[in-house]
Amino acid sequence: AHASELSAKMARQSAAHSEEHAELKEVHSNELAELKEVQAKEMEHQLAAFSKEMDAHSKEMMHRSASLADELMELKESFTKETEHQLAAHSSEVAELKESHWSETQELKRTHLAKEEAHMKELEDLFAMVNASKDERLKEEEVVAKVAELQSE
Repeated sequence: AHASELSAKMARQSAAHSEEHAELKEVHSNELAELKEVQAKEMEHQLAAFSKEMDAHSKEMMHRSASLADELMELKESFTKETEHQLAAHSSEVAELKESHWSETQELKRTHLAKEEAHMKELEDLFAMVNASKDERLKEEEVVAKVAELQSE
């Protein structure tokens, strides 16, 4: 009787122990599932935060890129305008120099022509004087010849 009681007691203890073990296993399994769920949610949260941060960084980079592109276009336009302005100023200076050179050339031509005309007039006057002088000499020779002729008569 004692052995049977002991055997029944051990069987009860073994059953209780098995039941307790099963309960602990279930609790452990539930806790593990909860922990996995908490970890999954935490990972999800971290992933969402990282994704949000990357989106913000991406937007900032796009903004910087657009800003730099705008700056580059402004610099290009400014450079183009400055170059066009300098080219226009240079063209204007060249045109002024051409005009000035042309005017000076025309003035030099007029001056040279006036000097040539004055020189030609002086030569004409000189030829006229020489011719008049020749005429005078011829007249003098005629007078001398007449005088000589009259004297010989």
